[in-house]
Amino acid sequence: MSAVAKVRVTKPGTGVFKITHIDYPEHESDIRYFYSMKDRHVVMYPLQFCKLLGLVDVTCIVDSGGSSGQAGAIRYALSMCLRSFVEEETSIEMKVAGLLTQYVRVHERKKPGQPGAREKFTWKKR
Repeated sequence: MSAVAKVRVTKPGTGVFKITHIDYPEHESDIRYFYSMKDRHVVMYPLQFCKLLGLVDVTCIVDSGGSSGQAGAIRYALSMCLRSFVEEETSIEMKVAGLLTQYVRVHERKKPGQPGAREKFTWKKR
């Protein structure tokens, strides 16, 4: 499965950041939804890049996937939202920085007659 995120950005705002999992809508969290500091940085980077940290309110709804995948999905969706609040020049810089590039790699399937997706069967000498 791959992670999915829906993000809503409101400007002007007070810097409120809310994350909710679609299966548990009663549990609303902030950036502490992610335990890893790396995931937290991944999520906040678009706001820092656009210099809008603390100036907008962000509401995220995530579904499936692991924490790293969810963080990447929020980053991409947040970057797409922030394009409407910045100048064209900043939008181009975001594209160069890789913020507007979607992560599309998926798990490769197991092939018949092989032990895994890419592993080839080799004869072992005794």
